[in-house]
Amino acid sequence: MSEIDDGGTAFPVEGGPNSQLISQYGLSKREWYAGMALHGILQLHGSVVGGPERTAKMSYEVADAMIRAGKGEK
Repeated sequence: MSEIDDGGTAFPVEGGPNSQLISQYGLSKREWYAGMALHGILQLHGSVVGGPERTAKMSYEVADAMIRAGKGEK
């Protein structure tokens, strides 16, 4: 089984030697996209679709498609 492409970090913040910022990575793009897809699914249907596990799986399927589309893949 191949490793899932998470798309990298959604909102990276890089700290530097002359910066008071620290590096923070937070959510991956895949997690961010899945959350946005979940929000849309729940808004469209008003509730989970086929149970919470199925709805979560649908959200990640959309996220994976968005990552592939962003790279010009099918």
